[in-house]
Amino acid sequence: MNYTINKGSHYPTKRCLLPCGGKNNRTAMSALVSFDETCFYDPAVLGTDAGDINKLFGYSYGYFNTDSVRVGWRSKKDYIELFIYLHVGGKRYIPSQKHKLNYQVTKNEIVALFLNNTENSAKLTIVPSDLSKTETITVDYPHSGVAFGWQQGIYFGGNKTAPNTMYIALEIDKL
Repeated sequence: MNYTINKGSHYPTKRCLLPCGGKNNRTAMSALVSFDETCFYDPAVLGTDAGDINKLFGYSYGYFNTDSVRVGWRSKKDYIELFIYLHVGGKRYIPSQKHKLNYQVTKNEIVALFLNNTENSAKLTIVPSDLSKTETITVDYPHSGVAFGWQQGIYFGGNKTAPNTMYIALEIDKL
């Protein structure tokens, strides 16, 4: 599905919030994603918020921003960085180097992403379409394990809204 985030918005024009089973049912997601050249902005346009992480997909346990695991992304102008983005007990974990994949996504490149978690960890794997450099990171994720939650979708920000209109192709759970 193709998503459009309009300039000045946090959310795409197509927005879907789906319930999911939480710890007992929803512990993994997969996606194919491609970032159009419009997603490769100069982070300097966000000023002091240039380090903020945008969200691509994931799921939450209980209410929003209480316990969640998501794939985050950030433009570095010439490539896209991908992260595991977490909330645990209502606290946002500031992504560090251990939360970031080393792989740099380029314009219009199609990559497969696999996100899953256990009671104590979260794992993100990227598989480029040419299969050249599969990479996996695993981080601690000691979430509460509430048995209900929500599938989360695209969100631009942090604090700032999209500096220009952006296009993202994202197919969830099609792998």
